[in-house]
This record gives sequence, C-alpha cells and structure tokens, in this order.
Amino acid sequence: MQSAKTSQTETHSSSSQQSPSLLKRWKWAYRKIHSMDCSMIKAAWRATRFALFGNSGRFLSSRGWTKLKVSSD
Repeated sequence: MQSAKTSQTETHSSSSQQSPSLLKRWKWAYRKIHSMDCSMIKAAWRATRFALFGNSGRFLSSRGWTKLKVSSD
C-alpha cells in the first residue's frame, strides 16, 4: 500500500505550426496512461478527455496521482 501521494504532471508538446490530429493525441495518451498500470477502460476514458480537451484530469496510477496535459510551449 502506497502511503505517500505524489502529484505529477506529464506534458505532451505539440508543434506550433500544426497541431496533431485528434487520433494521434488519443493514441499517445492511451499508450502513456495504459503504461502506468491503468486499466484499458480508465486509459481509454482519460485518453478521450486528453484528446478532446487537452487535459486528462487527475487519476490514480502506479505513479500516484497524476494527470496529462498539453503544454503551452
């Protein structure tokens, strides 16, 4: 049991000239979230949020509390 909760944010940079397609963003987020020992359903839901809104929202993973968001760089 993990006693300490950590807050981490993963960012995904996109090209300033051309933003990645919705499907590319979804695939990237799904693979990233699923690799954090999250279920396929949780990974699919969070990847959908990321692809549509640019932010997956907070979720519990093997790394503790985390979220994915598009960087503004």
